[in-house]
Amino acid sequence: LDVLLEHLLLNNFPVVVGNRGWWKKGEKMALYDQQPIDVSYMILACLEAYEGIREKIYLDKAKFYYSWFWGNNLKNLPMIKDNGGCSDGLSEVGPSENSGAESNICFLLANLGLQKAI
Repeated sequence: LDVLLEHLLLNNFPVVVGNRGWWKKGEKMALYDQQPIDVSYMILACLEAYEGIREKIYLDKAKFYYSWFWGNNLKNLPMIKDNGGCSDGLSEVGPSENSGAESNICFLLANLGLQKAI
């Protein structure tokens, strides 16, 4: 987890590997299209670490990655829409207009996990 946390940070923004090119060995990590499922899994992994060893850094990292949904991302734009839905991904032009079930469920799981931990 610490290796991921070290690499999934860019200019003080939480990032995850984008699915537009992925992250092949020896190459630069794709920054777009970042997906909520990956951000949610980072949050849940940090919460598991916090629960297991009670080091506050992991709770802080979970909150940091959670902020990605609210605009602390490479585009400084919220992924959560006015209607409460979660955008499907973050591209070079901003959040996706689509808001599918997977993205919404992943956001809700991350939200519930974080609320339970704090």
